[in-house]
Formats: sequence, C-alpha cells, structure tokens
Amino acid sequence: MTDEEMTGPPARRLYHPLVETVEKLYAEHGDTHRGLGFRTEEGFEARHRVYLEVIRGAAARAECSLLDVGCGTARLRDLIKSLGREEIRYRGVDLSPNLSAAARTNHPEAGFILGEPL
Repeated sequence: MTDEEMTGPPARRLYHPLVETVEKLYAEHGDTHRGLGFRTEEGFEARHRVYLEVIRGAAARAECSLLDVGCGTARLRDLIKSLGREEIRYRGVDLSPNLSAAARTNHPEAGFILGEPL
C-alpha cells in the first residue's frame, strides 16, 4: 500500500469499501458485534477493554478529550457513560452516514463528524 493510496483523494482511499461492508452488516444485524463488523462478541469486547485501559489512564486528569476514529454507533461513548466518566469529552468520526446518524440519535450530547479521519 502506498502513501498515495492511504492519503490520496477520498475516492481512491483503500478503506472506503469497509463502509459498504459495515453498513450491510449493520442493516442485517443491527447495533451488535456482528452489525459493527466483529465476528465474535469476545473480539468486540476486547476492543473496548483496550479503550477502557486508555480511559483509566486519563483518570488522574480532571478533564480529558477522546477522539473515537471509526466510532460507528458510538458504543465507546456508552462505555464512558456507564462508568460515570462524564468529564471525558467525547467526539466521534466515522465514514458511514447510517452509523453516524445512529450515534447522533443515541448520544445527542456528544459531537460527531461524518467524514474522513485523515
């Protein structure tokens, strides 16, 4: 993969086919691990355990900001809220219009960007 393929014009970026794939999975399976592109619940939970460790690392700060690139339906925001960590300023970015819309509906208090992560 060349730098141009990753950072070139949006129509040429290699990760764009993932949007169609995840949107099809989401339409079929909803807001579940399968609907968000994970084969197993364990894999989905492992991703969030890693994020949880990052969030815990920010615990000593009075405030912190977190940008969730590829946020999907903002399940990480769910985790942050369930932990009572409202001091974490969450913002999500995703390429999928459908998943971004679901994230906005589920979390109107959070900021979301529909667009390129680069």
